[in-house]
Amino acid sequence: MFDVSEISRSSHEGYNGDEEREDDALFRRASYNQHSTGDVDCDNLATDVSAYRATNLPQKPNQTDFSKMELFAEFKFDVSSDPFIDPEHPHVPNNNFERDTDTARLLRGQLASYVSALSGSQFRVHVFTILICGKFARLMYWDRNGAMVTRAFDYTRFNYLGLFLKHYNQDVNHRGHDSTITIPSQKRLKRVPISDQTDLAAYNDRHQEFRLMMIPDRDDASQQSEFLISYPPKYTSRSPFGRATRPMIAHDLQQSRLVFVKDYWRPVGSDKEGEIYRILAEKKVPHIAPFGKGNDVRGRVTVTDRLRKEKWACLTSEMVPLCQYRMSLDTIDRRLTEFKSSREFVSSVADAMEGEILITPSLLSNSHSSCVAHDCAFCDAHILHRDISVGNIIITDEREGLLIDWDLSINVHNQAVACRSERTVHEFCLLPKNPFC
Repeated sequence: MFDVSEISRSSHEGYNGDEEREDDALFRRASYNQHSTGDVDCDNLATDVSAYRATNLPQKPNQTDFSKMELFAEFKFDVSSDPFIDPEHPHVPNNNFERDTDTARLLRGQLASYVSALSGSQFRVHVFTILICGKFARLMYWDRNGAMVTRAFDYTRFNYLGLFLKHYNQDVNHRGHDSTITIPSQKRLKRVPISDQTDLAAYNDRHQEFRLMMIPDRDDASQQSEFLISYPPKYTSRSPFGRATRPMIAHDLQQSRLVFVKDYWRPVGSDKEGEIYRILAEKKVPHIAPFGKGNDVRGRVTVTDRLRKEKWACLTSEMVPLCQYRMSLDTIDRRLTEFKSSREFVSSVADAMEGEILITPSLLSNSHSSCVAHDCAFCDAHILHRDISVGNIIITDEREGLLIDWDLSINVHNQAVACRSERTVHEFCLLPKNPFC
């Protein structure tokens, strides 16, 4: 929690009132939504007030569209609905600033669901929102690690709200849009076969248009490749916080082929998935998808984990900074649930589990007497997948099962401190003896 007046004073510096551009202007249309006009692609959620760019309005009047929304505000008539409690002294943080009532918890959940829908329907680094309870307002900033909220201020006496909206309208670059996602030119689109464009649109039931996504190279993050994707993305994550994994199909403009792409936020300090794939390939672990491009998106790190340590911040639990990671696999195989026969299903699971067994139990054995594949990979790769599920097994055209999604894997021989110790089951972190020997 912080004092909005500090933002207001500093925001006057370097301000040029003539910088507004027509295509970026907000609030030329701000729509008031009844909750019966919710977004059908986002659980029929509807905000009280939603703002859109003048050139990017919803297709239907007064229809909530989180894929186009720039900003939203939530209104409550009663001041007592405020889900937060301000410190009594402006310079002494209140460690219990979340109001502990059913109404307050429901409102915090309501705000979180709206932010989840907005950031899940677009490519956002952060999101700003407005909360108004009676004659008091709060500004909120959300990223994938948490949310910050200002002290409540009386917007009938202080113009902080108007000042915020004025600057938000002026500065499109700081609204939180992902700058590595852009609208492709017609020249770029013509490079993509019509058949691939059709497949991309068919894969995404929310398809409206195409976007260009930049994916950094595994060896040099400054080198980026272009991929064409369907937009808006599927609304998969129901939380505004966390990894927010987005799996999708894309067209690799460099290779001129369809590939699998994944975008998510990983804990800083954890192993990069591209490096895990490199180790698996070097050790010739079977049933692993071919890695394409992938690395951290430069400059994309959450800030709430850092600002929580400021003197004005109220006490919160420990946070691990998250950074954005994006990668591709040179395959677009079928999901396990799309098996064509029971034989194919069983053999695909067996292939994938072989890939898993190869790299887990025998790590704890020093015996190399057997040179079969699983023992060799166990002893050489030293990688534990830790996330075997139906969604992490795919089937190739050759009916081979592949084990994917190695982002939660670890090198068992690295005795690192858990990134999120509160989520670690310590009693099961280490097997004292190989039970398979």
